[in-house]
Amino acid sequence: MQTNKTTLFLFYTMRFLLLLFFCAFSFPVFADSSFSFAFQPKHADTLQPLSSGILTLAFSDEYGQQIKTINLLNGSPLSVELPEGIWLLVATLDDRTTPAADFASFQEFNVSQSRSLELLLQPVGSVSGFVLDEENRTLENARLELQCPSSFYDFSDANGPVTTDEYGSFSISFVPLSSCRLLASQNNRVGFLDLNVVQGQTHSVRLMLTEEKATSTPLPTPTPEQSGVYLPLFFFIVLFAGVIVLYLLWKGKTMVKTPSLRAPPERQKHRLHPIHPHKPVPKTVVPEEQGLRKTAKMAAILNTLPENERRIVEFLLEQKGHARQSQVYHALLLPKVTLSRLVFSLENKNILKTTRLGKVKDLQLTDWFLS
Repeated sequence: MQTNKTTLFLFYTMRFLLLLFFCAFSFPVFADSSFSFAFQPKHADTLQPLSSGILTLAFSDEYGQQIKTINLLNGSPLSVELPEGIWLLVATLDDRTTPAADFASFQEFNVSQSRSLELLLQPVGSVSGFVLDEENRTLENARLELQCPSSFYDFSDANGPVTTDEYGSFSISFVPLSSCRLLASQNNRVGFLDLNVVQGQTHSVRLMLTEEKATSTPLPTPTPEQSGVYLPLFFFIVLFAGVIVLYLLWKGKTMVKTPSLRAPPERQKHRLHPIHPHKPVPKTVVPEEQGLRKTAKMAAILNTLPENERRIVEFLLEQKGHARQSQVYHALLLPKVTLSRLVFSLENKNILKTTRLGKVKDLQLTDWFLS
């Protein structure tokens, strides 16, 4: 009897294990789709392959997921597995004999299939230093912006918003090899400094800010060639104005000589409609001023922004400081992903702030920018 119970227990145990095995291999396993990308680093100016140095690839998506790889170049392409989606890549190539990064790249791409890409890297240097006031004291929370010729690559998104720390120091990792201008501001103080960086080197600076003062630009003096063009135009305008004045004088004399056909005032009294004492007199409606007035500080900050960020801020100024993101999208015709990235960049620079009301996103210029 005991043997039969043992046999039945083993039978049902094996049957249960077989059922679990069948279920485990019958249902498909769903995994996140990922694709292989092969990157070939090249010099952006000469398009020659780069085969030496330490290449760092930092990927990030719109959900905050980050992937970072560090590779020693040996002349062959680098393969990276990436999940499907839109990714931002910050790539740096460093020669171990220099104190800073020698090449950098910042780009956005869509991962939907496996493929090979040329990774074009721009030669760069870096800048670090201190921001001071007129009395040579360090300034905390001063905002810095790098302004370079439009023909060179814009690394503002890769560098992110740059401000001084509690000791007044700052550091900008990626600076193109061109004649760039470094601008800084804090409250009512502004200042700038022209830079000429060297590839792979860190340029140390001390930037002094002074109080902003309103300056008036004198009107340009016309050249002799321009005066020769303006003189006939001036005589023509004077002649035309004289003809109009003579016509109005002649018209006035004709109107005085023409007898009036209207009845005397005493005969028209019964035609006048008295104003009701309780009826309000309509007021004259004065149209509101369109947009916000651009101050000298706003103009100085706008000059430091990239073109698309400046277009967004100028559109908000025309809309009295605030608008929905959908209005900006339809007005400026920017891609949605690019617009979201630009809004995020402006928000980090404390130029605008966002408020979400359900599915609607409202953009509004900050008090700091409007002050």
